[in-house]
Amino acid sequence: MKAGGAKHGNWKDGYWAGWDEYRHGPKKRPKPLPRILKGQKRERTVESVMDILDDFRLTQFEHEADCRHGLRAALCLQGFAWNQSDYEATRVVEEALQRIGAKRPTWYQGQKYYTQSPDFCAWCQAPMEDVERTRSQRFCSKECAKAALEARATKDSNIRDATMRSAYRLVEKLENPPKECIYCGKTFYSDRKSADFCSPRCVSRHQKGESLLLERQCVECGTTYQPTNRNQMCCSLKCRGLHQHKEWKVKFAEETRACAFCDTRFRPTTPYAKYCSKRCAKLVSNRAYRERQGYAEHHLKCEWCSNEFVSKMPWAKFCCRQCKRSSETFQRKVAKLPRLPVPDSRPLTPELFDRLLQAA
Repeated sequence: MKAGGAKHGNWKDGYWAGWDEYRHGPKKRPKPLPRILKGQKRERTVESVMDILDDFRLTQFEHEADCRHGLRAALCLQGFAWNQSDYEATRVVEEALQRIGAKRPTWYQGQKYYTQSPDFCAWCQAPMEDVERTRSQRFCSKECAKAALEARATKDSNIRDATMRSAYRLVEKLENPPKECIYCGKTFYSDRKSADFCSPRCVSRHQKGESLLLERQCVECGTTYQPTNRNQMCCSLKCRGLHQHKEWKVKFAEETRACAFCDTRFRPTTPYAKYCSKRCAKLVSNRAYRERQGYAEHHLKCEWCSNEFVSKMPWAKFCCRQCKRSSETFQRKVAKLPRLPVPDSRPLTPELFDRLLQAA
């Protein structure tokens, strides 16, 4: 073993890095194995694997293991070593997956908790009841929750941790006897023995002294629902928007207003309408923005049509795009015309006349 030290460059993290080489030998990088399938034979093999992988029902990686196993077994039967055959089969399958555009999911996306719907139990996949689903429960029974807790191995996923916390709360809820809400009278389960209300909404209404609201029928779709306040007439925001739009349509059927920008008469569809079109509203918004930013307005004259216009840019030359395009077209046509010779500005003297005559 060679002597080492700081001057020999064998120090690493404050320690001499010669023991590993002395005990296990020098570290060598593994050399890439040579290819077995080359040229057209490899191309045909990749295309055949693509056809097999592309015939899937659930995912493009459904037949990946079968293709790799079959290629490796076929190469081994031809007399190649196992490691070389496995390396070649892996490269062929990866190339086929890349050509068909398969994108391998992450480890988290491969877990069952990633694509699990809250409509089904997180353990036995049985459909959840409506009452359990509204309480954000993930298990259909106490047995499923206990089985999930017992099967938990690690805490490396936030989704899994949230699911397990839900399982723990469900076990605690079902251990306690059912209770009746003091406000609405519904039967509920809670992980706290001192709970008297089924939801925070019931707690708030009870503290405010509000009486229980009876179920009513939506004025838009006719669905029976439980209102949250006394003035609620619709079961959802969608129904509320449709009902309000119908009321406004009847209310403003005969009314007309003047646009705040161009003074054009228009028929409003809402009580907040001030402009006849989106263009007028945009122009007003742009003008207000320029005023807030302190932009000055410059009164200029168009170089093409000679009309006066207002611009925030002092170097503007044209009032609109049409004038700018017309000016550019005219300049291109002028540039194509033949150029006339420039006359000589010198006075014609006898000496200059003789010189020009000799040159001719």
